[in-house]
Amino acid sequence: MRDDTDQPKNIDDFERLLVANKDQSYLWIQYMAFMLDNVGIDAARKVAERGVKSVGMANEQDKLNLWTAFMNLESNFGSQQTLEDCTRRGLEVNDRKKIYLNLIDIYKSSMKFQYIELIYKQLTKKYSNALDVWSNYMEFLIEMNVKKQEGE
Repeated sequence: MRDDTDQPKNIDDFERLLVANKDQSYLWIQYMAFMLDNVGIDAARKVAERGVKSVGMANEQDKLNLWTAFMNLESNFGSQQTLEDCTRRGLEVNDRKKIYLNLIDIYKSSMKFQYIELIYKQLTKKYSNALDVWSNYMEFLIEMNVKKQEGE
């Protein structure tokens, strides 16, 4: 790489950038995508594992971004079990509400609606005063009702 404006093009480029920027989730996520495209799912998982261990606890947003990307990876290329395991681990080190809301978005994008209502029921119990949780839940129920009516 000639300068910082060049995009990393190989493993060595990513490794060099990560030495100086280990807390940058966008770089880890790019590296995960690169490995997924060029090497495969197992290599992308290894990068994700390294990333979640490398990003400092003080960098909450970067940590959350990386765990969300890891959950997306498992949703798209892993099994339901690997997604649940990844989510469980992410819940241990992140804001639980944010992880659950991001998981709901992942399930919506992959059209796995059967898992969403259970998560919302858990969230409304735990965060009974959180307006955003209730409004998102009501919006989801309305969307599902519309889809049901369209299917009839």
